[in-house]
Amino acid sequence: MHGEGIEVTGWYNNRTEIDYRGSDVTVQNFLDSILGFAPKSLQSLNEESNLLIYFTGHGGNQFFKFQDEEELTAQDIANLMDRLQDEKKFKKALLIADTCQAFTIFDKLTTPNVLALGTSLIDENAYAHRTDKDLGLGAIERWTHHFIKNYRSSETDLETTLHQVMVAPFDKRSILMARVGITNQSKFKSIKVSEFFGIKGVIDDGVVDDAGTFVEIAPEALLKLPQNVRDFTLAQSSPVAKGVTANVCFTEEKDDPLQLTGGGVCLFFCVVLLTLVLVQKLEKHLMEI
Repeated sequence: MHGEGIEVTGWYNNRTEIDYRGSDVTVQNFLDSILGFAPKSLQSLNEESNLLIYFTGHGGNQFFKFQDEEELTAQDIANLMDRLQDEKKFKKALLIADTCQAFTIFDKLTTPNVLALGTSLIDENAYAHRTDKDLGLGAIERWTHHFIKNYRSSETDLETTLHQVMVAPFDKRSILMARVGITNQSKFKSIKVSEFFGIKGVIDDGVVDDAGTFVEIAPEALLKLPQNVRDFTLAQSSPVAKGVTANVCFTEEKDDPLQLTGGGVCLFFCVVLLTLVLVQKLEKHLMEI
């Protein structure tokens, strides 16, 4: 939640809505929330959705740890994506794991139209970019930190591909001390990063906030955008309860909690997972004290 420090504005803030915490963070709840069986779940997935799932925490060879007690396995991931495809719950899916031996969690994955990225290969570790001195814990992983930096770069635009910000910058092993693995290089080089991460604040007319923030775009504001941006946004979005919005809605300036909009928009599941992993670590740390 505070990858660059508690005093620095991040992608989340104190109004971020946490759906699951503590003992509720289980493998079954994770799966049910994506499949739509849990009380708080992704109900709006459909055949036009771009689905993004992000993992960070403790990983190993073909598993991801929950609560130091349960494991989400590579077979669980494969079964989940096969079922989502059978139920027509996504158009494209992007799975990202930023853990030790991260890429092995996708070893069983064969579902079409699913891209997967792991920030380390088998027998490789993932390292924290910084440790929070107050928590005594790693606050953000190196790959995640550099990806956010790459995404927010002025050189990143609507034509920037996933490969350009997620893979190419890490060709030199010295940055991560590990190698990035991907499942389909051609698709990473053709699919635009904006298809999963929305449009970035690069417009100066007040429609979009400062660069690097994610904002909601109401229908009336959408009309003020340049034609090429407007066409792209409409192509990637669909009408929802509050009208047409950008792919991901992080409203930092309003009093509303974090909103995840559906239809053809990207569903940024790291809100459920990344935030909860940090909360889980903090609660465990406080219990030990």
